[in-house]
Amino acid sequence: MPKSSTSQRKNKSRTCERSPSPGLLQQLQAIVSRLNVLEDNSRLGSTSVATIGGQPVVESPGPAVGTIVSRAPSTSRTTCVTPPLPSVHASQVSANDSAAIEVADKILARQRASQLLDQNRKQQDTRVNERRKPPHVFHENDMVFVHKNSQSVGKLDSGMRGPYKVVRALPHGRYELKLISGSLGKTTEAAAEHISAWHGEWTPDVCAVFFECDENESCSDDSIIAGPSHLRDVTIAERAGEGAPPSGEAVLAENAQE
Repeated sequence: MPKSSTSQRKNKSRTCERSPSPGLLQQLQAIVSRLNVLEDNSRLGSTSVATIGGQPVVESPGPAVGTIVSRAPSTSRTTCVTPPLPSVHASQVSANDSAAIEVADKILARQRASQLLDQNRKQQDTRVNERRKPPHVFHENDMVFVHKNSQSVGKLDSGMRGPYKVVRALPHGRYELKLISGSLGKTTEAAAEHISAWHGEWTPDVCAVFFECDENESCSDDSIIAGPSHLRDVTIAERAGEGAPPSGEAVLAENAQE
């Protein structure tokens, strides 16, 4: 192979590498013309429309505040837009102020009402507790009476039932009771505030003796003997009503005075 042919080929390859492509010159000319147009528009202050990547871009004179620029597909850069401030009228401001004042007034009124309710509750508690006394404490096998006002029949009926025997103490100041006679194995429960101790008052059995004496005049006072009490032995006086043990109402009066 001759040397002249190899040298010619090398020269051709060098010229091909150095010679620019025909399309590149056209692109450079278009870019230069576009820059010139943008520079002229910025100097003159007139609006013009240019294309970047095939998309129109709006150019406005002066600082571009609040303008929206379309997003080019070739680039991933977007411009932030500042939203316009809402216009607030004086009437709206006054309405908002009045609503806030109304809500504050309601809150203050509720707080005042709650304070008054608490104060009234405390006053009522102190007034009620002035006359209230702690209930009596009873033990097993104590003899007691129970106040059952709901079972009172007539004006002379005090509503006291018994005597009962305390079987056991229950929680919360309650007691399990059993009648001394006629209980038939049944028990009942009562609160301490409705129970009073039996101090040897009259019982139905003792009172029945007087009715028998009215029918039979031969009955003497010596035959009338009161039943024994767990506190003391009670004997009936020669004359009924003189020196006799106190009645249930008298016991209630004594307990109230204590």
